[in-house]
Amino acid sequence: MEQLVEFLNGKFEQQRKEASKDLATVVERLRAAIEWVKQRQEAQVLVTQKVEELVVEQEDRLTSLEEEMWMVLSSQISLREKLEDFENRSRRQNLRTVGTPKGIEDVEVTKYVASMLERLIGEVAFG
Repeated sequence: MEQLVEFLNGKFEQQRKEASKDLATVVERLRAAIEWVKQRQEAQVLVTQKVEELVVEQEDRLTSLEEEMWMVLSSQISLREKLEDFENRSRRQNLRTVGTPKGIEDVEVTKYVASMLERLIGEVAFG
């Protein structure tokens, strides 16, 4: 009976050592996996920080470009208003002739208008 107990104790000890070895292997693999996950997480944190910095830079750039666009738009509106004013002022100084024959564009307009005014107003005014 004592031999049986010793045999069983030996078997249990062998089983305990094998289980302990297996557990140590599993624990070591888990530690390696946890370390790998930590390294990946640290890398992801760095990438996330870089992306956030780039997003902030792009937001700043976009804000700057929007402000510049509004300044250019304001300037364009001001220039358009000035152009319209200049065009309106130049039209006030134009003479309109009513009843000129069609095809007058082919003749020198200045000479035609001068001769027409001379006929209408007379030589007294142009004398």
